[in-house]
Amino acid sequence: MKSLFLIAFCLGSLSVQAAIIGPKDNRMTYQEYAAVKFGGNLDTFYRQFSASGVLFCHDAFESASIVGKNDVIVMAAHSTFEKDRSGRCAPLSTLNQCYFQVLSKNGTPGRRIPIEPTSVRSSRNQDCNFTRFSTDWAVGRLKSPATEVTPYIPYDISKGPIGDPFLQWLTGSQIITLAAKNENFAGHSFSTATVCDGKIGYVWPMKDPAGTYTFGLGTDCSSGPGNSGGAILLNQDGIYFLGPLHGGSGPEMNYRPFGANNCSGSSLLQGEFYQTLMGM
Repeated sequence: MKSLFLIAFCLGSLSVQAAIIGPKDNRMTYQEYAAVKFGGNLDTFYRQFSASGVLFCHDAFESASIVGKNDVIVMAAHSTFEKDRSGRCAPLSTLNQCYFQVLSKNGTPGRRIPIEPTSVRSSRNQDCNFTRFSTDWAVGRLKSPATEVTPYIPYDISKGPIGDPFLQWLTGSQIITLAAKNENFAGHSFSTATVCDGKIGYVWPMKDPAGTYTFGLGTDCSSGPGNSGGAILLNQDGIYFLGPLHGGSGPEMNYRPFGANNCSGSSLLQGEFYQTLMGM
């Protein structure tokens, strides 16, 4: 249970504007990834990854995913929740202005679909402490389906190996992360959508205020401003949605080797998160 100690290092300078991290900037543009993995065929690429798009909310662009159904969106809670005047953590008062923007197969912006503000849900134990990324998730519905995309398939963590209550079997698993915006992706504009092939380096059990275990992931994929909410996909006998990407270490960690003090984080789709998503 060294996990809580490791989290403090990974999240030491976490914010919604986290910097590039990892052994190098290990992201690729859609075109670059399609060239490497699909012989340049963007149609094949898009059939797998069209569910990644842009979230515009609270005067900021970040990332989001369509998961399970064409009108269900998964986001980072720090994109959609804030403390209200009474100090309670609540959905943004401006949720009625938020929308999901579909991306085309080359990563350029497409159709905008408003979010249904009354549908947005997050952890019952959310206190707007967004450094606790195991509960930094939000789920909602769109006002109309994103019919042009193929939703990601949610991964049911209960289908994994039994006898491992802290889910360490996920460590080392192959993942793919997608992000719609990248402010500090070298040589590219903020609006550049990217993909990373990586691995899960850590699985962190964390007790929430109610005493229930939730889980976070540490990945070796670079993470920068605009990445929050992007899909982390388990690449194992198929492609499955594991959770939304969050931030990581600060700019002083650029290009340093992946480790406990240099990683990007994610909430894991399980428990309350999974139940909320499947109930949408």
